[in-house]
Amino acid sequence: IVEFVKPQAFARDQAQHAALVPLASSRVACLYSEHAFDASAKAKPFGGMALVQVGEGGHLKTLGKYHFAHGELVTRITATPLSPSSFVVAYRVVPGVAAPPNEPSKELSALWVGMHGTELMVDPHPVTLEPERVNMWARSVALVAQNLIAYSYQSGTEKATKLVTLHVNPKTHRLTVADGPHLLSKGSTSFVHAVSLPSGAASPKTFTYFQKPGGTATAQVCRISPQGSIASCQEVPWADAELKSVSGVRLPDGRMALAFASMSGAPQCQILGPTESGAED
Repeated sequence: IVEFVKPQAFARDQAQHAALVPLASSRVACLYSEHAFDASAKAKPFGGMALVQVGEGGHLKTLGKYHFAHGELVTRITATPLSPSSFVVAYRVVPGVAAPPNEPSKELSALWVGMHGTELMVDPHPVTLEPERVNMWARSVALVAQNLIAYSYQSGTEKATKLVTLHVNPKTHRLTVADGPHLLSKGSTSFVHAVSLPSGAASPKTFTYFQKPGGTATAQVCRISPQGSIASCQEVPWADAELKSVSGVRLPDGRMALAFASMSGAPQCQILGPTESGAED
């Protein structure tokens, strides 16, 4: 039996979805786009986070609230755990209406966040990808290996789905580009998500799945070297229909579970083994 506890509000008047990251000690980080009002009643946007303790019976206690982006309107928030006490958050900074025409774009941003005791710490130096381009839409981040992240995204202007690998410095927590951008697919897509695949003694792989309008949902599986180099990408057609939305996760035994909705909204699920997901060579 599933029982729901009383919901707890973190932010109001939300136009963007929130992201949840599980952490150690029965805690979770909730990331969201928020705004505050100054003395002149002017709204100031920011990217917000709440560190929440999950107690017995699902009771929620907010341990603290923090900002990961200051004075910036953020959208398309997504995150992936790095360790039981740290994660990487990726997001889009919406260009300001008064921004200079040649100002570098921050539409593909990412940074490190860590939990220390009962607080969250934020690296104040986000990495920005493709600062010369705008109209960056769907995105996803996935842990490839220790301190190595895959950042998949849709470039709206180019109508292309791309992949970049990011290295996380274990001492400074700074994110730097290891390889990419690498082209995964041409054409529009309604969503982009990524899951890391089990590799054993071989180089790890990423499973990036997306939906081209009017086609069947498909994926690109790429091998990632220990240094983060992207190679040997291959298409894996795992679905036989166009899908409205998909959510995937890697299971403890190495298989992949995908829950998805058809274009009519009918819920379905599918389990992919190593052969179907492209994990096997």
